Amino acid sequence: MTFPAFPHCPDPDTYGGLTKREYAAIHIAAAIASRRIVANDRFTQEAVAQEAVALADAVLREAGKA
Repeated sequence: MTFPAFPHCPDPDTYGGLTKREYAAIHIAAAIASRRIVANDRFTQEAVAQEAVALADAVLREAGKA
């Protein structure tokens, strides 16, 4: 999962050189975090990050089948 998120960007440093996996995980983590109840201790930052990466991997695997 090392493909760049923005392969045709004239300046790759503009986007920090993110991979597709990192880019997807960032957006998924933001969506997960925005929907969690703060009082729920089960959803720590680490749990959100792990869930986001797992979902990003699943999305990219599924996208690769197309």
